This record gives sequence, structure tokens and C-alpha cells, in this order.
Amino acid sequence: MTYYQYARSVKSELDDLNRIIDQRIIRGLSYRRESLRHKKLLRELRQRRSHHALRSFLSFVSLF
Repeated sequence: MTYYQYARSVKSELDDLNRIIDQRIIRGLSYRRESLRHKKLLRELRQRRSHHALRSFLSFVSLF
């Protein structure tokens, strides 16, 4: 799976989680489990983005 496919998949899941969290807030229910999953997905996406950017930069530098 490429970085872009992974990012698209994670963003889709984040959108779904946001919708679920919003519904639970409106109903006055706990959304702790969903918020933890949301936080974990954001962390993974940021980590992969930084690794992807670093890898792109290093491949660019290797051209010289």
C-alpha cells in the first residue's frame, strides 16, 4: 500500500470517527473509545507523513 492510499484510508476512517463522536456528543454518551482511536490514527498519519517527507528529501539529495 502506498503512502497516498494509506493516507486516504486513514482520512476516511477519521471522517467516520468524527461523525460517530459527533453523534455520541449530541446524545450525551461517552465517546472515550472513539477519541482514543482518533488520536492514535492521527499520530500514525503524522509519523508516516514525516517518514515519507524525509524519504523524499533523501532521495532528492542522493541525486547530487
